[in-house]
Amino acid sequence: MARRGAKKDMKQHATKEIILELLREGGTLLISAIKAGQELRHLRVLRDPLPSWEAYYPSSVNRQLNRLWRKGYVDIRETTEGYVVTISDRGKTEVLRYDLNTMAIPAQTQWDGKWRMVIFDIPGSEETVRSAFRNHLKSLGFYQMQKSVYVYPYPCDEQIHYLREVYNIPHSVKIATISELENDEDLRKIFHL
Repeated sequence: MARRGAKKDMKQHATKEIILELLREGGTLLISAIKAGQELRHLRVLRDPLPSWEAYYPSSVNRQLNRLWRKGYVDIRETTEGYVVTISDRGKTEVLRYDLNTMAIPAQTQWDGKWRMVIFDIPGSEETVRSAFRNHLKSLGFYQMQKSVYVYPYPCDEQIHYLREVYNIPHSVKIATISELENDEDLRKIFHL
């Protein structure tokens, strides 16, 4: 028996992460809005490619869309049907940053005998980026051989390409697959190979 006064389908508050992810999945959102200076007021979803928006309180979607718009994470343009909301390039980069927290290198059952080496030369003027990149390599399980040289025994090209994209350092990071590495006994012990 249901509790008296309990709502069957309780709505949730929309967060920045949720809205950006929904826009990334669905592409665009058509809304009705009144533009009042630097803010959109009275947002109402007119047409939505995904039914997911109905799970959230309209007021929280309104609030978050305005914040995202002011920060440049979404683009809102006026059309004859209403306003179209799309995720901007800056918003796409922000979504990529969320994925960093869940990124992992899939476990391998058997080592193929090759080492993956990541070599980077990120300028000192970008110390924050360099430090974040280095920390992500460590969190993925890489071993630091030298200050800007890390090694890992399993395929990881996708993850490194992803990190380069997120940190916008495509030319500062190189990946090498090495079939023979001199004196690698210590590395084999570290990685239990």
